[in-house]
Amino acid sequence: MNYRIITLVILIASIALLSVPAHSQDDHRSPAKAFFYSLLLPGLGQKYVDGELGFAKYFIVTEAIMIGFALGNELYSDWLEEDYRAFAANHAGVDISGKSKDYFVTISRYNSIYIYNEFMRQDRYFNKVLNETPENIWIWDTVENRTKFYDLRVDADNVQNRTTYFYSGVFLNHVVSSIHAAIKAKRHNSRVKRDEPGKIGFNMGFNPLDQRRFFKAEINF
Repeated sequence: MNYRIITLVILIASIALLSVPAHSQDDHRSPAKAFFYSLLLPGLGQKYVDGELGFAKYFIVTEAIMIGFALGNELYSDWLEEDYRAFAANHAGVDISGKSKDYFVTISRYNSIYIYNEFMRQDRYFNKVLNETPENIWIWDTVENRTKFYDLRVDADNVQNRTTYFYSGVFLNHVVSSIHAAIKAKRHNSRVKRDEPGKIGFNMGFNPLDQRRFFKAEINF
């Protein structure tokens, strides 16, 4: 995960929030524009409608908290992964370069590559047998250390899974904020239309049935 890219995106989104022009409360607001503003950055559509942060700050704070937890989990997960990879190198002689997570799952369950391959051959999973070359070989020094490695790896995976939940919360915050902004824009437009001052109209004409001209004044509220 490139944290610099995420930080840059957040910075650009914050600038976008501050650059939304202020409007008079009597101006019409576009619900579609409010929707897409908040889809881009939660709170942006609310600021567009209200002309100030107001309700927008709740979505902004939620976004900041969710992203903060997600990035924190990413960092913590990376640290845990580095720890268990180093542990495997020290206690099982693993060459950790270029190894997938599936490889580390495998070495957490078997004491050595030789025992693993023997089980695969017995169960006729010949396609899963690993070449017993230096880059694949592992031999745990003790069963206790293999068990400890297993726990370290599971902890790292659990932390990574929590990160997914936080990013799901970020996505949900965008959706809820965009819908709320569109509804807010519609309500604003209804209020502006209702508060418009009364209009006076004049109408002049000729009635052919009784050969009379008429003058009519209309007042609309």
